[in-house]
Amino acid sequence: MAFELRPGCDLAEEIRRIGVEQTGRAIAELSKPGDPHRAIHEARKSLKRTRALLHFARAGLSRGDFAKNDRRIRNLARPLSGTRDCQAMVEILAKLERRFGADWSSTLVGGLRATFHGRQQRGEIALTRLIEEAVEQTGKMQGRFQGLKLDRKKLSIGAGVQPTYARAQRGLRRAYELGEGDAFHAWRKDAQRHWRQMQLLAAAWPEEMAVQTAKARALSYCLGDDHDIHIILGHVRIIGPNLAPWSEMETFYDGCIEQQLGLRMAARNHARLLLAERPTAFGRRLSCYWRAASERFGHGAHFSATLDRDSKVVPIQSARLKDMRDAPPVIVRD
Repeated sequence: MAFELRPGCDLAEEIRRIGVEQTGRAIAELSKPGDPHRAIHEARKSLKRTRALLHFARAGLSRGDFAKNDRRIRNLARPLSGTRDCQAMVEILAKLERRFGADWSSTLVGGLRATFHGRQQRGEIALTRLIEEAVEQTGKMQGRFQGLKLDRKKLSIGAGVQPTYARAQRGLRRAYELGEGDAFHAWRKDAQRHWRQMQLLAAAWPEEMAVQTAKARALSYCLGDDHDIHIILGHVRIIGPNLAPWSEMETFYDGCIEQQLGLRMAARNHARLLLAERPTAFGRRLSCYWRAASERFGHGAHFSATLDRDSKVVPIQSARLKDMRDAPPVIVRD
């Protein structure tokens, strides 16, 4: 199923359901035969969604339960990041070559690419064991989501989205005040978490949330590329002198800085729209959308965002149909 909450359903049950689904999806990806790098990439995306879900549910968790489970998910994904990070470096080098041309710093780029490929190959020796351990630990995390203790009275849409939104705003200010790569990377984590949480609420108002989600995704991608360039420049400072002459390193460095400036300008433009509200006002707005969707659709309309334009949804009045809790909305076509 989609990474979406269903309007009109019990929020605690929905959080457990999606947590179990996403961890199960990660296990399924890691267990697939074929390309292990693609499997790791897809599994890590599921684990990131799971962590964003946990942060959404934070108000309903005890401080200890949240901290332990957040740490577990983070530690679960970390061993899988090594080979993926090398692949990300190769991909950003390809983007830079498309931007500046194939002859741009060719000796240095070729040396860096060979270095990252070599590290990726050395990491593959232990890849099977890492995947097996990740499957085992993800299975345990899935069981924890099944029995996750949530305080229904403290759970709400506003309480779920406001903290991450506020952190993203603080990250925006801090990143541009400091101008440091680490500050932009820290901001990226909150921006990406906000993007995942907007996906959770897609059914609240599909057209409106699609805009919010697309803008959050664009911001996350800008900051992701910025971080990759920051990491590459760190490698160049260490191993660059062994790969190419100083003049070529200087050309490469100038091109990376130019690309970073463009990415940071684009990120600021996205953020000015995405993070323009006060967190409390943002939380209230999404709460209103969710309440309206719950009243309209009754019990569970998780697929409302994907209905055809010519479809009409006839809401179920859940107060009148208490004995039909599992009945989906009825789709009527003209």
